[in-house]
Amino acid sequence: MSDVRKFKEFGWRMLEFEVPESWEISVDSKGKDYAYFRLDYVYPRLEVKWEKISKKRPPSLKTSVEEYLKEMEKKAKKSGAQYKLVNLREVKVMSHPALSFYVRSSGETLGVCWCCPDTERLVLLQLIFRPEEYHQMYPVFKRLLRTIRCHKKGPWLWYFYGLYVRIPQEYELEDHKFTPAFSKVKFKKEDMGLIVAYHNIANVVLEEYRSVDGWFKNFCKPRIFEDLGSLKLVNVESFSINGHDGRKYIYKSRFSFFKKLLVLSFSWLCNASNRLINLTFYLPEKMYSIVSEEIEEILYSSKCH
Repeated sequence: MSDVRKFKEFGWRMLEFEVPESWEISVDSKGKDYAYFRLDYVYPRLEVKWEKISKKRPPSLKTSVEEYLKEMEKKAKKSGAQYKLVNLREVKVMSHPALSFYVRSSGETLGVCWCCPDTERLVLLQLIFRPEEYHQMYPVFKRLLRTIRCHKKGPWLWYFYGLYVRIPQEYELEDHKFTPAFSKVKFKKEDMGLIVAYHNIANVVLEEYRSVDGWFKNFCKPRIFEDLGSLKLVNVESFSINGHDGRKYIYKSRFSFFKKLLVLSFSWLCNASNRLINLTFYLPEKMYSIVSEEIEEILYSSKCH
């Protein structure tokens, strides 16, 4: 059992809440009108799913939960497991009416479901645990209910295995690849893109690449610039972030018939987390004066240790 006394902030796909610090995202999927992700510690711990709804004609919360519980019961009986709905009660998530439920089956589940008209979503969140863990998991569930944010003004928190970045809602998660060594996440906003990348065990990596410049040029750049076409380096500058010295690389399209691409790539070493980190923004050059402040806000929202 993980230590559920130490918590961390977590943010993913327009939801924020606090979870035990050892829980990490392991599954993520999204379609046009739905999203699903799961946090694990040794085995599945927390499932979150949401689907788009009509603000003018939202679904019945009671009916939605009853249908979900019937499906749980059906699956339990099909597998030969017992099923018992221990309680179903009204609660609040932020300002929204919600229904929480406690189910005993082959495992136990504490869940909550609500409609968020602000973001036009029906959200379901459930904790999964063994019967003997109830007294440890119930306080976790209460903390989840207390800390959930399903709508807000301003950028959303995104958590990347210890790296936090606050990103405006308009940026859509396009792709991600997490590995024990190098990971990268791509976001898209109309003609503009953002790539968040990091490399673990930096002390070992730098034995080969010697410096942040060496790592960026020989390892990071080929992996994050692969879809950006032919680029020309026009300047390299130093900057400071979170107490770290960093390097800013400015690139422009080598050839362009329609719109000139500007790429701003920021790299730094965080000794505290033993990571090399990179945030790269790419956009039509003519957009820069409009979004320069937004780029600064995203960059300096980064929390690496």
